[in-house]
Amino acid sequence: MSETILVTGFEPFGGIVGNPTMDIVAALHGSRIDGRQIVGRIMPVVYDGHRDRLKSLVDEVDPAVVIGFGLDLDAEGIAIETRAANRADFTLPDNAGALIKGVELDAGGPPYRLSTFPVTEICTALAMTQIKARPSNDAGRYLCNATLFHMLALCAKKPLTPLCGFVHVPPSTEQLAAEQDRRTEPARTMPLATMIQAARLILRETSMAVRRDLAALRPATWHADEPMQMALR
Repeated sequence: MSETILVTGFEPFGGIVGNPTMDIVAALHGSRIDGRQIVGRIMPVVYDGHRDRLKSLVDEVDPAVVIGFGLDLDAEGIAIETRAANRADFTLPDNAGALIKGVELDAGGPPYRLSTFPVTEICTALAMTQIKARPSNDAGRYLCNATLFHMLALCAKKPLTPLCGFVHVPPSTEQLAAEQDRRTEPARTMPLATMIQAARLILRETSMAVRRDLAALRPATWHADEPMQMALR
């Protein structure tokens, strides 16, 4: 199966100086975790064509794991998103000026799609390193939520379904120092190095979950040089 991990972040938006997810992706891109190569990409904060851009990425990278990272100015620690809503309802325009209101991401689709990465194991691993994190069942209604919703559908169509999830991070301590209007309280920020450490743990736990799931699907007589026809769910 694929030995790559796809990681996405976002460009700055809403007049904010910088976006820590760009730095997280830059730090991860090209490195390896659990024997898998990490491919990082920065997404534009533009609603139009968003799903098509995600599909192109998934088809290009053919990953075993897909994890998106997004910035939440109101986050207290790291939020491990457990589901995405079939809804776009922007509170601020995207970077193309579009203010999407009350739109279904997938007309006639399910109201929610559930993340497939190992939320409990991720939260436990982060807690063991004293990184503040929690599961979240509300990914918002902006491009972060849309990323998770579309990625889950795209991954589900792959023969060996990649595990997929999304993570919200707070503003970085470094970002706050660059902000002029101080929209974020200092207590709610997190050092960028801590976020990168958390991201590596999240990718490791998810990659290991893929291997556990694959092992559980193998018949007793299966050998590594034989093709598998079963889908990894």
